[in-house]
Amino acid sequence: MIAQYSSKGMFVLLLLPFCLVGQSKYPDWFLYPQKYQTYICGYSTADLVPSIKDAIWRYSLYKDGFLVGRASYFNDEDRWEKKYYLEANKELLAPDILTKLDRIPTSIYRGGEEIALYTLKKNHDSNIFKSELILPSRKKPEWLARGPFFESDGYYYSIGDYVLRGNENDAWRETEERGIRNLASAIGVTIEHTLNTVEPKKVSGVKSDIATENIEILTYIYDHHFTGIEIIERWLFFPESDPDANLQAYTYVLMRIPIDNIKYNYQSTK
Repeated sequence: MIAQYSSKGMFVLLLLPFCLVGQSKYPDWFLYPQKYQTYICGYSTADLVPSIKDAIWRYSLYKDGFLVGRASYFNDEDRWEKKYYLEANKELLAPDILTKLDRIPTSIYRGGEEIALYTLKKNHDSNIFKSELILPSRKKPEWLARGPFFESDGYYYSIGDYVLRGNENDAWRETEERGIRNLASAIGVTIEHTLNTVEPKKVSGVKSDIATENIEILTYIYDHHFTGIEIIERWLFFPESDPDANLQAYTYVLMRIPIDNIKYNYQSTK
């Protein structure tokens, strides 16, 4: 919501459809990026990371990147603890060769955030991308039923998923990151299993009524190198109702990579 004063001194409230609660409509280039393979997309982070910097990093990562480290899942809190590096081997583009074609404002927080589309061509006519925003299909994509990983026509396909509860750009970044993790896990990963038993505390020698808790920790160890990842499609599902009052949408991304373009450096933990 933005407050403005009109020329007559009246106080006017303007509602932005994408202000703080996430988008409901998106341009074609965002939902169906495979149709725009010569363009790159970037997510800004408030006043810290501009969309052009993220676009260059994301382009470089998908062209030639690596995932090294650990991700641990704790069943007692239903959470992930990430201790890994997901990086490009090197930066492949310079900012001065990019031209912004279109943008989706996603937040007004700390100067605003956006999802932006860039081209490698200078002085490109961006008017061709000023198209109407469209609603994501209500019909579940066929590929979603095949996930989170499948193989077809010489490619590995992976599906990243997340929940949009607040910051939209963070949600889409995490969705894509999970897609890469699913891809790496499916072709080969080392898994460590730990079971910790937590005994209830005794107070003044009195046994607690609280049951013994078993905390299961699954740790995935990554050491993967990949080249030529493509984002094929993005999709959102907006539930009519959900027990989680803060949930706005479920986000999904479909990506793929040629079968020979991802390698796992197996290292025994023994």
